[in-house]
Parts: sequence; structure tokens; C-alpha cells
Amino acid sequence: MTTSKETNKWKFSIEIKHLLTETDSPQESVNILCISLISQLELVKEKLEKDKFVDSDVKETFIDNLNKIIDNFQFLKNFTSGEILMEAWEDYNFNSEWEEWFDGYLAELYDLGDTRIVNKNNTTDKFLWVG
Repeated sequence: MTTSKETNKWKFSIEIKHLLTETDSPQESVNILCISLISQLELVKEKLEKDKFVDSDVKETFIDNLNKIIDNFQFLKNFTSGEILMEAWEDYNFNSEWEEWFDGYLAELYDLGDTRIVNKNNTTDKFLWVG
């Protein structure tokens, strides 16, 4: 059995720190962050789909995980943007927990990001840097 060589590289990276401000309300902040994360994660997914150095089975697993995380941020964005009306919040057991839900979804993203992805040349990179 051949062992993989771990690199100190990140396969992909995204940036959100520049979006953090003290002036926005929690609702506005979470909305802005969700919109940016959805967009950036969709681009990561597209790049991964085109990556010739990762086996298709490995890609499929990471893409499935990315899709779940993107869906979570989209769901939260629907609350922050008003697409899910306040009258329906009770149906989702939601009570303006913008930051708590966001932090939970971000923790899932960090966990995925720290996961190592095996390349065809038998090296592994950490999947995604979130800065």
C-alpha cells in the first residue's frame, strides 16, 4: 500500500474577513457573508469539477459536501433577505438566531476545509482555506 505525501498547500481558498464590519446589523452581516460564501463556494465547486489531478470518486464526495454547505448558507440567506417571511419562521423553528446558525454552518465549512484531498500524484492537500 502506497502512502500519500502530505503537503502544506491548500487546494482552494476563499476570503470573507474583509466583509466583517461593526456597522452592519447581525442580519445584514449574515446576509452579506452568506451571499459571498455561496458565490465563492460555487466557484470552488466549478474548479474542483474541472480539476484533472483529483479522482472522480474523490471529487464526488467533496462536491456533495460542498453542495450541502452551499444549501445551508442559501437557506440562511433566505431568512436574512426576507425571502422566508417572518410569519413562516416558526415553521422552521427559527427565532432570529442569525449568528448562531451562521457560526454552525461556518464550523461545517471549516471542518470540510481542513479535510485532506488526495491528488492523482498521491499527494494530499488541505481542501479549502477560509480567510
